[in-house]
Amino acid sequence: MALLAGLTAAPASGAPGDLRFASCIEDPTGGECNRDFDGLDGVGSLALSPDGRDLYAVSFRRTAAPVGGDSALVHLRRNKRTGRLRPVSCTQDADDVPGGPTCPNTLELLDGPIDVVVSPNGRHVYVLAYLESALLHFKRNRRSGRLTYVRCLDDAGLAPIYDVCPGGVDGMGSPNDMELSRDGRSLYVTSSIDDSIVSFRVNRKSGRLRPLGCLEDADRTLFDDCPDPGIEGLASPSGLVVHPNGRTVYVAAFDDDAVTWFRRNKRTGKLRFASCLKNRGTASDDDCAERASGIPDAGSVGISPDGRFVYVGATNDGAMAEFRVRKDGSLKYKRCVEVPFSPEPCATVAQRLGRSADFAFDPRGRAMFVAGGQGIQPFRRNPRTGELTELPCIDDDEATSTATACQRTSRNLLGTQALLLSPDGRFLYAAATTDDAISVFRHRR
Repeated sequence: MALLAGLTAAPASGAPGDLRFASCIEDPTGGECNRDFDGLDGVGSLALSPDGRDLYAVSFRRTAAPVGGDSALVHLRRNKRTGRLRPVSCTQDADDVPGGPTCPNTLELLDGPIDVVVSPNGRHVYVLAYLESALLHFKRNRRSGRLTYVRCLDDAGLAPIYDVCPGGVDGMGSPNDMELSRDGRSLYVTSSIDDSIVSFRVNRKSGRLRPLGCLEDADRTLFDDCPDPGIEGLASPSGLVVHPNGRTVYVAAFDDDAVTWFRRNKRTGKLRFASCLKNRGTASDDDCAERASGIPDAGSVGISPDGRFVYVGATNDGAMAEFRVRKDGSLKYKRCVEVPFSPEPCATVAQRLGRSADFAFDPRGRAMFVAGGQGIQPFRRNPRTGELTELPCIDDDEATSTATACQRTSRNLLGTQALLLSPDGRFLYAAATTDDAISVFRHRR
């Protein structure tokens, strides 16, 4: 592997960031894994229970050609020693699965599930259904991991024929991402259609959600849903994280080429707009205080375990930007990293950034992994300085050969959309939407 400009390159040596393929599980339509299970066609989001025993995955129904996707919520039991996944159950949308449901369980309002999270106390699981504009709440049995459907909330603007949840929540049309605060008291949901972020108060015992209101982009002129004046840098929000200290929420906005942050009231969970940061070179009327390179079409956001650094991925430009978090939660641009031959003017490059669709960090912050669309780009990190050392990337073994191809390959990484590390940092799980599979890698810490 050649030394890349501005970024240290290091061989895999069993140090933090080094990955070795262990196993995989896929939809029965595949054929490359030693285990398959219904419901994984289009898998794109993962969540682990706090005890590390159960993994939950959702599979999105693709409406464009090729038609497919299971519109399913899948429960997998995890072997904490080997990292392997054992199928337990799956639930599919009752109506809109092409060819009909293949899971034993069905449920209304599960069309297009796009994200899943588990509460910090392990008692509740929440699922976003993009095509239903709905948020579903499940109760979790902490011994068996099994889920029981409880209730749903949906967008207040739905036509009566589609509105089947009690009440309605402003600003939740086609929700696409969500995040729970570390204390489990707040849940935040972004809506790509409504250009908004919606806040919920969580009853940690019952899991019930109480809407607190929404904030939306200032450039929205039609169908305003949120009562407060619009804010800058929130057009088509596509990813969010809550700072570990619970005081700040960061949102990546695709159409605004921006990352925006909010002050969070730790007692009430309500949000207040703080500031935004735009991509350098993007012409815009947004009144953002600062500029940065590497965030055109900002599509994902991650934060280091200690909360000192924020990373934002550019969906279509094969780039990511790194920011240092100031004491007040504001962001200071540090640098950007891009794939070789990218037009974005970054000083450093790395092979397999691709879509930069998701970020994962080991618990000590000594390694970072980026989902690159058709593979994984690992980095070794200095937790104190944020300095990155590029490790050999991993391509799907059927990926098209390009000038940015990796020297290492593995099965079932086409469409790598989500990454997740086990609580002990020993295993990395990668969800590949195109290959309809979850791959397990052993992480040598």
